Amino acid sequence: QVVDTSCDMANCTREDAALDALFLFFNGILVFLMQVGFMCLEVGFVETVTVPKVIVKNVGDFLVSNVTFYLVGYALAYGKGNDLLGWSGFALQGVSDCDLGFFFFQSSFAATAITIISGSMAGRTTQLCYLTYSCIMAALIYPATAHWAWSADGWLLKRGFLDFAGSGVVHLCGGTAAFTGAALIGPRVGRLKNGVLIDLMPNSVPFVVTGGLFLVFCFLAFNVGSLLSVAETADSIGQSTLMIGLVAVNTLMSICGGAISATLLKKFFTGFSSSPDVINGALGGAVAICAGANVMEPWSSFATGFIAGTVVHVTSIWVERLGIDDAVDATAVHAGCGMWGLLAAPIFARGIGVIDSPGQASLEVLGWNVIGGMAICAWTGAICAIMFKTLAYFDELRLSVDEETEFLLSKADQAVSKLRAEEVMIEKK
Repeated sequence: QVVDTSCDMANCTREDAALDALFLFFNGILVFLMQVGFMCLEVGFVETVTVPKVIVKNVGDFLVSNVTFYLVGYALAYGKGNDLLGWSGFALQGVSDCDLGFFFFQSSFAATAITIISGSMAGRTTQLCYLTYSCIMAALIYPATAHWAWSADGWLLKRGFLDFAGSGVVHLCGGTAAFTGAALIGPRVGRLKNGVLIDLMPNSVPFVVTGGLFLVFCFLAFNVGSLLSVAETADSIGQSTLMIGLVAVNTLMSICGGAISATLLKKFFTGFSSSPDVINGALGGAVAICAGANVMEPWSSFATGFIAGTVVHVTSIWVERLGIDDAVDATAVHAGCGMWGLLAAPIFARGIGVIDSPGQASLEVLGWNVIGGMAICAWTGAICAIMFKTLAYFDELRLSVDEETEFLLSKADQAVSKLRAEEVMIEKK
């Protein structure tokens, strides 16, 4: 979704302007609804005692990120500037009315990248920490990655970087921040036993499934909306086509591939599969297809998703063996599958990919996608490490043990724990 921010009012008089604005608004609303999905997913995974905190902090993320992106982030992402950052359009000053629909849609993307972090660190993070990283992500970290890949001035875009809807820009960025935060904050109380992370049963499998399905359906708008217009565009082969159907079908096939792969892997290695594993596999497929949803065939989209399900499984095990407590497997789903998506797009792209057109040109795109992914990881990881270390220095990173375990042994929670155990036993059968 590359944007030319030189739009003026004269351009808004074109015949399809109103339809394009409605297209962005409708899809932006659906992407914003991903916040509901993230909240339900987190509520389902964390302990009962932390549910009120999770709900409040998700709402806070949403509010703070949108205001910050309006004041600073949009200008750094899409304002006129240099290869690294934009420098115009702060608080939308000088931004044409016909660009406001694009701002609305992009603000929903910024909010999505930020909410990824709250899932990995859920259950033990202070309110100030949530608000701080929401501001920094919306004002600096995400806008920089968006500028590099999607602004006409960006250094990655100029070199052929391929990321249609944000496998790298949104998900790898958010996933790297989630990994950094979870690593520095430490495991939840009761998760670490004798130096080994033990499995904690989901608080509510129905909430996990509901949140996951909400996200899966909203991913269709996430990718289709990244076309930015309903006007006919040229696909990678050069044929003129209305690409909404292609992007939607590719997204759906990748989601299905991820869910099937995750289910089969869990069944093979453990003898049973659970709803949370299926949901994370589906989300991994949705994340991976973002980079190439507009340039792949349905069969290669399914393959991308199928491999993404494997990436989720392997990355989840790796993160756990590192002793990192990622409450919702955000690292596996968003960072792992985000990076795989950046590799899959130039490999499977029809007509120009490594498989269809092996040669120097396709390998260069693959190479720049690797470099871009590494740059996003390094940038995000470095800034987040500084931010979280600073918060930890002032004792504002993590809740106290008393706050984290408040009412944990109440009769109500004991009853809920019993129900959670029964849910897991049913799924094993």
